[in-house]
Amino acid sequence: MSDRAHTRPSGDTRPLVGLPGRDVADDAMAALRREVLRLADEVRELRTENAELRRALGSPAPAPEPAAPPAAPVPLPPVHDLATSPPPAPFVPPPLPSAGLAGPAQGIDFGAVAQLTPDKLDGLPYGLITLDARGRVIHYNDTESRLVGLPKDRVIGRNFFREIAPCTRIREFEGRFTELAADPIGVRVQSFDFIFKFARGEQHVSVVMTPGRVRGQFHLALLRRARPG
Repeated sequence: MSDRAHTRPSGDTRPLVGLPGRDVADDAMAALRREVLRLADEVRELRTENAELRRALGSPAPAPEPAAPPAAPVPLPPVHDLATSPPPAPFVPPPLPSAGLAGPAQGIDFGAVAQLTPDKLDGLPYGLITLDARGRVIHYNDTESRLVGLPKDRVIGRNFFREIAPCTRIREFEGRFTELAADPIGVRVQSFDFIFKFARGEQHVSVVMTPGRVRGQFHLALLRRARPG
């Protein structure tokens, strides 16, 4: 629209229609500014809420309590396979005192005798009988068999005090053996003199009882002495 459309003839006092006034433009501009300010406030509020939300979501969670360390495994005793494990070490008796042995000890090391095998026991120059804790004969060496005149097969497996030599069922003989069998470490050795009465005559013997090579077995060394004159 040209400027001439809004002109009027000189002297015409009627108001112009369609021509915007300055007040209307100022009001529109003020309203626009208010709307811009309102939107700016909303943006600031949104940014504040967004920052608070980020802080809430980004705050570290409470650290969990450290877990207790696992308990150390309890060591179990080794399992021994009887089929493959080596046999237990033989019982080694303590050294025997050299003093206090009855009769002629003849320099015999009874601690060494305790470690001899059955074959070695047969070769000893004196009688030696091996008993278990109940008095059953485990070994009867060749020397004793020859001096007494009893074959081994009549002695092995039988009770020495009840079946082989009942005369030994007294406190001075069987009683001392019982003490040794009950406490081989504490008693260690029993030694005394004894007289065996056989059909063909008496035999004066110095008896020495000691623990054997195998736990629960005991040696009876029988050292013949000359008859008192």
